[in-house]
Amino acid sequence: VELLADVVQNCALEESQIEKERGVILQELKELDTNLTDVTLDYLHATAFQGTALGRTVEGTTENIKRMTRADLVSYIDTNFKAPRMVLAAAGGVSHKELVDAAKQHFSGVPFTYKEDMVPSVPPCRFTGSEIRVRDDALPHAHIALAVEGPGWADPDNVVLLVANSIMGRYDRTFGGGKNQSSRLAALAVQHNLCHSFQTFNTSYSDTGLFGFHFISDPLSIDDMLYCAQGEW
Repeated sequence: VELLADVVQNCALEESQIEKERGVILQELKELDTNLTDVTLDYLHATAFQGTALGRTVEGTTENIKRMTRADLVSYIDTNFKAPRMVLAAAGGVSHKELVDAAKQHFSGVPFTYKEDMVPSVPPCRFTGSEIRVRDDALPHAHIALAVEGPGWADPDNVVLLVANSIMGRYDRTFGGGKNQSSRLAALAVQHNLCHSFQTFNTSYSDTGLFGFHFISDPLSIDDMLYCAQGEW
């Protein structure tokens, strides 16, 4: 707890360390761009939640990383590192009283008030039915993601969609079983050579979500795979 409190409250933010981490993050972003499945799902979020916080990537953009300054980091810390926005959690063989006492000792200096006494609010994220296409004829396969708006994690319907997600299943050509797959969509994919792989997902956030599937196929098989997948829905 003492170490965690020191990291949170006493960030040095030295320019040399910022530049070092900037290079590390930019390299990580280059590596992430080679994972076309993640890139496709990022595009899906960008169009489904366009104009909202969920439309942005978790890692951020290369342009933002390049122009981020120490002043930006200091401003973020001053705005968000406040007691009302912090949670200290522990699991395992931990005494609750000892944890509370340690928190009081080491986190008592965390400011509680905001400028103008106003806590930053997070606007709700709206879903927008739309599509985005990025064409690259140099790629041998097409990566496709299709989704509808799903419920938030506290919604009772979330459990229903988790069951539906399991029924739809997932498939990869490396799986054994051929046409005898437990998932009907997987059996159709094998029978008609529709795709190389597919996976379904039910991604839930606080007040919204995405329920859909992602598949990798030959460009000429996209329409047939979409037809079968939507039929199984």
